[in-house]
Amino acid sequence: MKNIICLILFSLTFGRSFNSWLISNEKFIKSKYKLITFSIRQQSLFDINENFNLDGKLYLGTGNKFRFELGGRTVLSDGKIWKSYNNEINQIFL
Repeated sequence: MKNIICLILFSLTFGRSFNSWLISNEKFIKSKYKLITFSIRQQSLFDINENFNLDGKLYLGTGNKFRFELGGRTVLSDGKIWKSYNNEINQIFL
């Protein structure tokens, strides 16, 4: 019984915040094309002063088309064929 009460309280607490997020981002969710930008921060386990950031972008289109950029790598797809470009070695992989 105690677990059921905790589950109900949990769903009421976080369900409302997720629902409000969906409502406030409805235009983005329903849009035909999407752009998501993000940053990944990695810190070394051995040296606390050694860390780096990777900035990324994810473009989403219709028909399973996308473009993913992270650091020096770009991955493209027209919905059927994936192409990966590595800027560091200047090569494209199909």
